[in-house]
Amino acid sequence: MKKPTTKSLLTAAILAASTTMLVACGEPEPPTPGQRLDSAIDATKEQAAQIERKMENAGAEAERKGEQASAQMEEKADAIAQAAEDSTITAEVKAKIVQAENLKTLDISVETDKGVVVLTGQAPSEVAVANASAIARSVEGVKDVDNRLVIASR
Repeated sequence: MKKPTTKSLLTAAILAASTTMLVACGEPEPPTPGQRLDSAIDATKEQAAQIERKMENAGAEAERKGEQASAQMEEKADAIAQAAEDSTITAEVKAKIVQAENLKTLDISVETDKGVVVLTGQAPSEVAVANASAIARSVEGVKDVDNRLVIASR
């Protein structure tokens, strides 16, 4: 067997080193501790950004729902105030009708809705019907009078 020459040994070493390098190039190098730390920091920043976006969305949703609740409460408060005002108007109209000489013995129904007074029942004459309308109109807060009184047949 021939003794290997320096040239052939050098060629074999270069081939071995080249093969090792080619094999090593196909595999990624394991990350260094600094690279792993940077990667962990980046992942944490992304999670923090996602949490921040979720919190902003939740805050916006809470604000929207709060505004809706406020609007609903305002509507209900307005409805309650209107109902109280209507009740006051009805009571005042009834009190004034009872005090009127030509109406006090009559059965006149008074209802109020959003400031509109509705009079129903019977009256003895056109004068009494007109008087009932005038009385209702004289009460503060009355916007209109719907006089449905009919003249009683004798």
